Amino acid sequence: MESLVYAAPLSDGTFRNGVNLIPAHALTPASLNRLRTGLQTNEKTLAVVSDSPSTLQIFNPSTAVSKFPFCAYPPDMSEEWFDVVNERDEVVDALPRREVHRLGLRHRAVHILLFNSRGELFLQQRSLSKDNWPGVWDSSSSGHVDRGEHYDATTLREVREELGVQLDAVPQRLFQLTACEETGMEFCWVYSARHEGPFVLQESEVRGGGWFTPEAIDDWIARRPDDISSGFRMIWKRFRS
Repeated sequence: MESLVYAAPLSDGTFRNGVNLIPAHALTPASLNRLRTGLQTNEKTLAVVSDSPSTLQIFNPSTAVSKFPFCAYPPDMSEEWFDVVNERDEVVDALPRREVHRLGLRHRAVHILLFNSRGELFLQQRSLSKDNWPGVWDSSSSGHVDRGEHYDATTLREVREELGVQLDAVPQRLFQLTACEETGMEFCWVYSARHEGPFVLQESEVRGGGWFTPEAIDDWIARRPDDISSGFRMIWKRFRS
């Protein structure tokens, strides 16, 4: 049975091969077209190898696509995978995080708003190492829905990971934002819960945080909107309307 493997051209004109072999049926036809685009953009080439290690054939992406109906990405067990969804938030594919973001595909996320007994909202400042909106202020907790995960389960996981808090129940659902450029092409379900803190912040994700009155947040967004993520600005406008 034939398999597909990434093969990158080396400086001497030869190809690195025999790494990350994956069964050719591993992904969907939709993924194939995106992979072809990515290979052409990165000047890589698809190599098709048979079960016999002595057999190696090199195809350019268009030839490989016409010859083989399926292909796959090389595996990276350390990378997150997201469900890709259509305009109705229905799952149509699953791809690595970097590809979902690079291609601007619709995917899923949650935002959780944590209020204390004084009516203040906890906001987090995103880590400077984040690939999207580094260093800006955002919802109390937020994150992507992983492949095969449910929105509700993601809320409990994200609050636990980012803030060190184990909620007793799934927070209250408030509303959903449709995937668009302002949300980073994410369908976002927004939740609300009550908590007094303190929090243990996840250093890799969260730079800092603080409690703010709704009026202070209104004033902050009006005066310095670029301090706040575009997604949270949309959420806050809808929440305050």
